Amino acid sequence: MDTTPEYIRMCEKAWQDLGDPKISLINEEYQILDRQNLWARRYGHMIHFSFKSSRVFNDEIPIYQQDQLQEMINITPATFSNILSSIHYVRNKPPQSFEVMWLEIVMQKKYSKTWNDEKEGWEKIKEGRE
Repeated sequence: MDTTPEYIRMCEKAWQDLGDPKISLINEEYQILDRQNLWARRYGHMIHFSFKSSRVFNDEIPIYQQDQLQEMINITPATFSNILSSIHYVRNKPPQSFEVMWLEIVMQKKYSKTWNDEKEGWEKIKEGRE
């Protein structure tokens, strides 16, 4: 699980588009289970992390997990390689973790956005670079 300051900023900015993660799962026996999501809350220069199913405080930031991001889009193994190379092309550097990679894939495929390191925010991809 990526809990680096950069990934937290990326999640914080992506939350405006993605919203809160799902709070329940259905297991193999079709039982509904509470999902434990990771939330971050800033206290000055410190960040407090907690696992719980849903947001308690308005200023909590969801820290998206790989499986949650993968559920947001429909990717087949055949298209995964093309998606991965396009993410690298748009950002001009490899992702620092699998969570960053999947968050970038979701934001690119669903919202045509890429992470701008200098501005620390998601921005629309310019025409011809998708």
